[in-house]
Amino acid sequence: MIINVVFRRGGSCNDIAPTDGNSIPDGVTFVRIRSQFDSSFAKLDYDCNTFVDILKKHSMKIPTIDLKEFDELCPEYLALLVTCFGKAECLCLTDGLVGDAGYSCLMSCFLQQDGPTELEFHARNNDFSTSQAQLFFGGIGYSSTLKQLNVIRIEDEPSPFADEQAGRALVDALRRNRGLESLWISNGIFYEDASNEIMPRVFEVAIMETQVRDLDIEQCSIPYDTMVEVLCREDCSLEKLSTKSVRYLPQSSSQFAKTTDAENMPKNSSVKKCAMHYAGLESARVMDVLGIFTSLVDLDLSGNQIEDLSPFDPLLLGDNLTLRRLVLSENNIGDNEAAVFFRKIPNMKCLRVLDMDDNLFLKRFFHRRRLSLARGTEDNSEPLWLSVLADISWRNIPLDQISLGTSEWYYDPLIWSKVCVPLWLNRGGRRDLEPLDLSSNTPIGENLWPLVLQRAGKISYCNPGLHWRPELDKEKPELNVVYWLLREKVQFLS
Repeated sequence: MIINVVFRRGGSCNDIAPTDGNSIPDGVTFVRIRSQFDSSFAKLDYDCNTFVDILKKHSMKIPTIDLKEFDELCPEYLALLVTCFGKAECLCLTDGLVGDAGYSCLMSCFLQQDGPTELEFHARNNDFSTSQAQLFFGGIGYSSTLKQLNVIRIEDEPSPFADEQAGRALVDALRRNRGLESLWISNGIFYEDASNEIMPRVFEVAIMETQVRDLDIEQCSIPYDTMVEVLCREDCSLEKLSTKSVRYLPQSSSQFAKTTDAENMPKNSSVKKCAMHYAGLESARVMDVLGIFTSLVDLDLSGNQIEDLSPFDPLLLGDNLTLRRLVLSENNIGDNEAAVFFRKIPNMKCLRVLDMDDNLFLKRFFHRRRLSLARGTEDNSEPLWLSVLADISWRNIPLDQISLGTSEWYYDPLIWSKVCVPLWLNRGGRRDLEPLDLSSNTPIGENLWPLVLQRAGKISYCNPGLHWRPELDKEKPELNVVYWLLREKVQFLS
């Protein structure tokens, strides 16, 4: 049996070749192994048994082994699977566990005391039988080394697990495995009917009965009272919650109002990072769902239906706040609402990063810019929201990074010069050199200047231009930051 092997060090494009064909190259961080029928990424051909011997002789564990696209099950492949299982810190599997024998072999691997700490399983089709699902999830339940589990359905493929018995096997595995710290159940691995029955149980068990700190689930519906009950337990230890296309459903139309109007509404203080992508959230329901969280540092609400930003005031304005990063991309925020929100930025003492990509106000702005370029004219007129941003960006404000682009128009020189470059000053150390309270004239000690200027000179940026090619446009120092720091300091002292 011939296999194709790629060795990589560091990034995804850093392929390396071994000095000889009898050992793993030094410093390898990634090994991709494919069947001989897929040669698109192949660099070296090995006899499967020979490569198994090479892997066994390698003294160190390999950070990532990617084993994929094997169409036949044979003893040589099973030997390769067992060896990779013992040599990988992270094992990625896609297409290769053919038949009950493959899943039985994998289950026996989970009983090893020296298996991988991370398993990424890409499910491509719906050929899984109930017994195979039970073998797969049963093995996960018995693993003593597994810390992170990612089960991912490949896009545009049918849901691989068709019945509730497979879902119950997953729930049982979570209850049995007390070592899991991170769980990602992705892209609707269960059929829709089964998913809406199973995923709330996965949500509940993962938080209440395991050590999971990082939970990522997709494509299901979870009753709102279940979310509140699970997340607001005193012993909840979840730190990161990420959902995509997950709807939080009230049992009745008045349930949100009854819950959120109460002064003693249940709270969660453990979750620091929360992402709710494509949850169908409207402005009126934002705090209904988010009101339980008291310690958020990072909040991502991209892909919802938010128009009014005033519900975010409790998270952004006031004292003793924690939110440092807010992502509101792909919502329905218009020009006037954007201007009103941007005027409040100087009073957002904690916020450092703001992402507003792909909102209505940007799409309209870039549409006008595109039309002016097509006509051969240059339209530098500023909408109100841009004038507001241009004004506050030159102040010493807590915010130091903002994203204002669309999927079709990533970069605009007007926004870059008026908003983005001035904010680099904050990252460059402006808040170290002058107080946020401009009424105070207390100068910073001159002994800090070398440190701040050294830090400012190392800030890198990528000026993408209108034809951005990340592989060619390397990041470079933003020396304008040093210039403007010096210029503003002279003005401040005078």
